[in-house]
Amino acid sequence: MWAHALELHAMAEDNKACLWAGCVVRVKHSQLLAGHEAVHTGVWPNGCPTCEKGHQNANKARKCCVVLATCRCGATFNGASAKKNFTTHQKRCCSAGAAPLPAAPAVD
Repeated sequence: MWAHALELHAMAEDNKACLWAGCVVRVKHSQLLAGHEAVHTGVWPNGCPTCEKGHQNANKARKCCVVLATCRCGATFNGASAKKNFTTHQKRCCSAGAAPLPAAPAVD
């Protein structure tokens, strides 16, 4: 690929730069470039086992549809940022009179 870029486009080899036309993304680590290419191809390296939505990160794919928190108002929070979103929600929701669900008992 880089031989083509050098020959036709006078681009020196840069294993951290995206070669898609019009894309100016440059990643910190060359290993991240494969994950970025999914933006252009639509083929993601990791998929959620429930909804099959694609993700660059395997951890985010595993947490995609897992409900991690629920509020008494009925709002549920899932995904990799559920804890942060739930905390933010509780600050607003609890001030409006709703209370969080009691913590689940620990399972041995």
